[in-house]
Formats: sequence, C-alpha cells, structure tokens
Amino acid sequence: MSTSAFAKVPMLIGSNYLEWAETAEAFFMSQDLWTVVEGTFRKPTLAADRSNATEYNDWVSKNDKARGYIRLSISPSILHLVSGLNAEASWDALAAAFGTASAAVIYADFRELLNVHISGDSSPIPSINKMRMLIALMRPTARWYRIRP
Repeated sequence: MSTSAFAKVPMLIGSNYLEWAETAEAFFMSQDLWTVVEGTFRKPTLAADRSNATEYNDWVSKNDKARGYIRLSISPSILHLVSGLNAEASWDALAAAFGTASAAVIYADFRELLNVHISGDSSPIPSINKMRMLIALMRPTARWYRIRP
C-alpha cells in the first residue's frame, strides 16, 4: 500500500468532489486499481471447475482494495452512500451525489473566482491553480459535472 500517494487524496466532503475525483483517479491508476473502479475489469463468474479462480480472486482483491481506499477518503457523514457497494458502484454513487452542479453552485464558484487574489509578494501559482479549477467547474462540458435545472 502506498500511503504517501494516498495521503495526497483529499477527504471528500461533497463540495470538493472535482478535486477529490481527479486525485483519487490518479491514485487508483498508480495502484493498478482503476480498471476495477471504472468498470472495465468486471467481476468474473467463478467457473464450476474453478478454472478462472486466479482471475476471480484478482478482481475480488482489487475491488476490496479500491473500496477500502474510497471509504477511507470520504467523510463519515457521507459513508452511507457507498455502504455495501463494490468499487465501481461506489464511484458512480459519489458521482451521482456530488458530480452535478445546479445554477446556484455554478454561481457560487463564479463568485469565488472573482474573489481570488494574486499577491504581489508571493508565488501566484496557488491562486492560478484555484482559478483554473473554478473555471473548469463552471464549464458546461466539465468532465465531472452535469448541469441540473
């Protein structure tokens, strides 16, 4: 387990979904777990003769690791959203719960963007990164957000 890489995944509280999802995806990729989370490596049916036991056990192991990482990286107050779900369903449930932005949320992001201050006496990089993230959130084709009426 790579605890140093996992430490970079922020705790999901809901409002930080975009940051959490992008960081968590990178983490899952680095741990060879992304195919289970995104659903391209599906749970195989265990053959009666157990001829595919290795593949089946590999999926179970990767799913358990990914589920554990997801559960450890979300706030206890939203843990109920992923209770009893596999890694792919957990990811999808969190996207459904927090990956949709209403007009009010987009406006709040816009107001936050207007309030970003670039100081003349320190590096502008953190402020620019915050502005880039906020602009990405407001884009109608943003990767994680769907606009809700």
